[in-house]
Amino acid sequence: MTASRPFSERSISLRRGALTLIIAAALYEALARSGSFPQALTPTLGAIAHTLFASLADGTMLLHAAATLYRVLVGFGFAVAIGLPLGVRWPDSGQLKISCCRSQAR
Repeated sequence: MTASRPFSERSISLRRGALTLIIAAALYEALARSGSFPQALTPTLGAIAHTLFASLADGTMLLHAAATLYRVLVGFGFAVAIGLPLGVRWPDSGQLKISCCRSQAR
């Protein structure tokens, strides 16, 4: 470690990441305020922050998060229920071979 280097690589990486987020937020805010899209589709960042904090304060955000987690887990369960038997059924093939979809002429 040398003391002559003012910024470490990690510090530079963090600054670049922060700058990228700031630019993306500024571009989004400009788009939201331009009126190109309805405000319901592109609310301003202030409106988003207000709604986020209000839903956290009254507890509705936790209900929405629980509903989303339920949907994700149900989808994962379906994927396992379908994918596991398929994987066990065709263990030696590199790809799924469906005979009804191949051409009969060779």
